[in-house]
Amino acid sequence: MAEDAKKKDEKHEDAPPKKGLNKMIIIGGAVALLLVLGAGAFFFLNKKDKGADKEDVAAADEEPKAKKEKGKEKEKEKGSSSHGGKGEKKEGAKEDTMGFAALEPFIVNLMDNTGTRYLKITIQLEMDKQEAVEEVKARTPQIRDAVLVLLSSKTYADIGTVQGKYQLRDEVIARVNQILKDGKAKTAYFTEFVVQ
Repeated sequence: MAEDAKKKDEKHEDAPPKKGLNKMIIIGGAVALLLVLGAGAFFFLNKKDKGADKEDVAAADEEPKAKKEKGKEKEKEKGSSSHGGKGEKKEGAKEDTMGFAALEPFIVNLMDNTGTRYLKITIQLEMDKQEAVEEVKARTPQIRDAVLVLLSSKTYADIGTVQGKYQLRDEVIARVNQILKDGKAKTAYFTEFVVQ
């Protein structure tokens, strides 16, 4: 019995240090895990903030450039309106002189054997100079007639593909340029194109 009591006492004496040692390992592991998770979160958030900072820096760099470009445009406008000389042309003056002419929407029947199909199209013409925009306004009845005849001669198969739309654009430009005397249409933009 004495030996059994000694063994029990030895077990009890050995047991508290083991429990304390296990608790220390668990607590140390938990602290290490928290440190690793905290460091990972810090790097992840810091990396994300740096990306946002780069975007902010890029946006900040673009703002002064945009302001400078607007300032240059205003100077060009002032220079062209205050001087008004024909011999004075600056870089970009060609861009300032071109304009857009909007045509009223066209609604036409397409030539289809499969049934009645309609085309509704709105066209914006980009002109080579501002005077040509005024000429388009003056010759609108002639231009509308030429475009209506062209559009009503088309079938759905002619205009149903992307290639067909490009060809139609070229034909519209050619018809408009046949009518205009002072300026020319550089291109035509279809701002609305509906086939029903």
